[in-house]
Amino acid sequence: MDKKVQKLVSYVRELPDFEVVEVGVGKHNHMGATIVEGILQSGINYRNVVKPRVERIKGYPKARTTTGFLKLYNKINLKDLLAWTGDKKPNWIKGVVDLFIEENIENENDLKNWLEKDINVNRFMELDGVGNATLDYFKILVGLSTGIANLHILDFLNQAGINVNINDYDRVKKIINGTADILDIKRELFDHSIWQYMSNRNN
Repeated sequence: MDKKVQKLVSYVRELPDFEVVEVGVGKHNHMGATIVEGILQSGINYRNVVKPRVERIKGYPKARTTTGFLKLYNKINLKDLLAWTGDKKPNWIKGVVDLFIEENIENENDLKNWLEKDINVNRFMELDGVGNATLDYFKILVGLSTGIANLHILDFLNQAGINVNINDYDRVKKIINGTADILDIKRELFDHSIWQYMSNRNN
């Protein structure tokens, strides 16, 4: 067993207040909401900023498909829909939508199947705003089992005495996923449980 994985397994088992959170991010069955959450989540408070906007988009049932979402923000300015002031993330959302339309991705199942092919992953990551963490976040949103190496994860590993940084993304992800597998926890649930644990400690 990898020594860092072994160290994290021991650390998690010794934490008296660490709990596996069974309900986390997952399928919305609404592509507008999935795309908005996938792009907005990076570096932003989920509860106070991202979640309300995801729920706002879910209030438009016709935006359940990618084409429907495109038609919606062609009628109503996307920044108005999101109550958003900057241009950067709305433009990233439009870039994702354009790609998905081109690739005939209309629902989460289409996206899940598409993301399982490396050639498509590479194309997705060419978009502005899509890095390793955002890619993995989208994978989790459509039901693919993976983890995300975000700042909460890095802090958690450092607390366990495992020194890593954000530039070690693949290494961090292997440690997290390896630990989840040994603890027999779904990777996406382990990732979300760490996020929840660290969020509660920081409140």
